[in-house]
Amino acid sequence: MKTITGASLINSKIERYKESYKLMNISMTEEDIAKITSDCKLIRNICDECKRESEVTVQIGEELDYESSTAQICLECLEKAVFIAKKSL
Repeated sequence: MKTITGASLINSKIERYKESYKLMNISMTEEDIAKITSDCKLIRNICDECKRESEVTVQIGEELDYESSTAQICLECLEKAVFIAKKSL
């Protein structure tokens, strides 16, 4: 598990772009990075349970990849899940 924030989403996106640029033998410029970080739709932190944007989510499951079983869950949904689980004990 790991926490996901807006900053971590931005850094992750930049690293993925850098890898792609490197594979194409293209240098990433400061302008490219500015474009990535200014595109808000690339850095929305959406809860997979309630579908709302959240400042922080927790990534649960496999390491995020193309076909991984991964979920990003907000604090409110995590609290609900813990409540439901405790209630069933």
